[in-house]
Amino acid sequence: MLTLLEIDNSLNKLGFAKIADQNLIHNKYYFEIDEKYIVYYSIFSNVEDLVNNWETFQNQDIGIYLQQKKYYRKAVRWDIYYLLIYTGEIPIQIGKIIEIEKDKFCSKKCIVCAKDIIELHNQLNKKLPVTLNYYSLSDYPIISDDWFLKKLSEEINILPELIQKDYLTDTLKNRQKIETLLMQGV
Repeated sequence: MLTLLEIDNSLNKLGFAKIADQNLIHNKYYFEIDEKYIVYYSIFSNVEDLVNNWETFQNQDIGIYLQQKKYYRKAVRWDIYYLLIYTGEIPIQIGKIIEIEKDKFCSKKCIVCAKDIIELHNQLNKKLPVTLNYYSLSDYPIISDDWFLKKLSEEINILPELIQKDYLTDTLKNRQKIETLLMQGV
């Protein structure tokens, strides 16, 4: 299980300085690089806790305090990264990760699934803009059409054999066929 010290040290190694601030409600500190980037994090050990609390933590500490008071009228207020560090055993559904990370209100959210220091380092290297591996596509597998169609059919509850590969090569041309499939919910 990751410790606060390990997380703090990992951020220090990336050049972030720890700043104590008693005005924060949930964490009494955050990290900063020369008013260029700010990182605030929360640790969650179960999915429900993460899903139910991340927004409150973000709104109170980042939205109300860091953006509107501490860094008001400073450009860095738009470069705040909120790390949601997840150490639990049950995987977070990819749809939930995408939903949270797409939300850009107050901060850029990054879900970091890490049970140990090695996983933490790998995730921080990919998700923070201070490293050379920031969202490097070489780390992600090539997705085949077959795999994508299988996952799509599972997600929208349609039998895989009903979705033809050529439907997706020209979605405008095949719009009617795709809409019909979706409406039938086969």
